Amino acid sequence: MEQLVETYGLGPLIPNTVLIGHPDELQIDRYCQFLTFCHHSQRNVIILRDGTNHRRSEKFPLESVLVPPGKRHAPKRIDVWWGGLQSNGGLMLILAYLLRNSWQWHNTEICLKLVVPDLNAMQSAQSNLVALVQRLRIGATPQIINAEGKPFADILLASSQDADFVLLGLARPDDPMFASSSDSSSPERSYANYYQQLHGRTQHLPPTLFVLASEDLNFAQLLEKT
Repeated sequence: MEQLVETYGLGPLIPNTVLIGHPDELQIDRYCQFLTFCHHSQRNVIILRDGTNHRRSEKFPLESVLVPPGKRHAPKRIDVWWGGLQSNGGLMLILAYLLRNSWQWHNTEICLKLVVPDLNAMQSAQSNLVALVQRLRIGATPQIINAEGKPFADILLASSQDADFVLLGLARPDDPMFASSSDSSSPERSYANYYQQLHGRTQHLPPTLFVLASEDLNFAQLLEKT
């Protein structure tokens, strides 16, 4: 797989994004090594997982992302979980925008969700998110959620269980938190543990796209109003 990523292209045209599915549980370490390789090679990674464990799984097979609306329920909402423009946020917005502009998902609402720790943080977060949405040509709906001490995984499931599609950012493999793991694991093992835990916490969501932006590129600029 690494060799394919390195050599695939046509002359000066080199793909900048790798689309893959979720791995078998027995291959998680090898899978995360591949994610790390792609990130270091400045290839964006998007991981598509179906919603077969979702409570409305009959409406959320993997094919539902591509099947025309006349043959299934009409999609109503794409949830983008916001972590800022500096990380994966810009690329997630572009992907949501492109999906919404396809004929299968035309006019679907893009909901930009941000979790804050308490009421004191809600007002400024709301102002910042509204200003961002007004600056970009995506027509998203901002939503600020007060955590009130709840774990993010619980908030995520409660807020996105009725969405048609969910976009979540992945942590960078070279994040210092993986090098300073408290259990003395190697950074590679720590990242594999992180991904496995993330998979477990999100397995009951609708179809989900995990996004890792690796290019040195300001994705948000592509969506700014001119």
